[in-house]
Amino acid sequence: MKRHTSIALRSSRAPVTEYVLVAATLFAAWMALAEDVTVTLDSAADSAFVIQDAQSNTLTTIWADGRVVAGGGGYDAVTSNTLENGALAPFSSVSGGLGNLAGSNAWYGAVGGGYYNGVYGVGATVGGGLYNTASGAYGTVPGGIDSHASGAYSFAGGRGAIATNMGAFVWGDSTAAYISSTVANQFVVRASGGARIFSDTNATVGVQLLAGAGSWSGVSDRNLKENFTPVDHERVLSALNAIPMTTWNMKAQDDSIRHIGPMAQDFHAAFNVGESDTHISYSDADGVSLAAIQGLYRLLKERDAENQELRQAIEALETRLEAIEAGRGNVPAGGVQ
Repeated sequence: MKRHTSIALRSSRAPVTEYVLVAATLFAAWMALAEDVTVTLDSAADSAFVIQDAQSNTLTTIWADGRVVAGGGGYDAVTSNTLENGALAPFSSVSGGLGNLAGSNAWYGAVGGGYYNGVYGVGATVGGGLYNTASGAYGTVPGGIDSHASGAYSFAGGRGAIATNMGAFVWGDSTAAYISSTVANQFVVRASGGARIFSDTNATVGVQLLAGAGSWSGVSDRNLKENFTPVDHERVLSALNAIPMTTWNMKAQDDSIRHIGPMAQDFHAAFNVGESDTHISYSDADGVSLAAIQGLYRLLKERDAENQELRQAIEALETRLEAIEAGRGNVPAGGVQ
């Protein structure tokens, strides 16, 4: 069948801007590759370009103020209602889906698709999914279900993620419960199956937080290491003893929050390990601590051996002293005759 596109302006009085005309024409040309379409300017529809197929089904509506509803909408079998997609703010758009809305304050906002999603903040975006909203300015929900980005510049994704604070990032797993941010610029993730972070291209080196665990585990597989060198335990113990230990606070935190430990520069100078002299790797700190404990254990064993020898010497002296005292007890009272 021969494909064609027709563009008809039914109202020359409508305030149609040039860029809207261009956009509508380009979209119609693209749609014509798949099927016959008709583009009309409908004054009854608030000066909107209405793009229809050969059966007069509305494919896309483009308003003169830049609003776009590219498709979707229709009958909801669950509620037995007809649900249309809507774009109420200038330059906002809904690309498809069912019952999606770009609210009147969502200038430049966009809903990609999905079901019952909405954007209500300037520049906010919902990619798709179900029952998701982005009401914070430039907030984003990529998809998922029942996730909400109400903080400006916030991000909420997955299931039940609630980013209520400015700049917050919240990710929810498949758990049927909400997970929320509590302060601005916070990173919140619920991963009930655990989390893994790799620092090499082969995904063999990194850390993991196992399901239900309260601390990270770093990889320490012998098969991933090389160039083994024995540790001088006494030197480690001596060097550790020489490192200044102080309490302090981080400048980025309140000075009432105190910490204890060495400076990275002193640690690096003493042991020459790690990637830099401004960071202390937990594996190096743990290694130094364990080596020092082994050094102390060996010193204690040496002291125990020395003490055992001293005890034996003392026992021998005590035995001799008892023998001497016992011999003196056999001497007559008047002395030797």
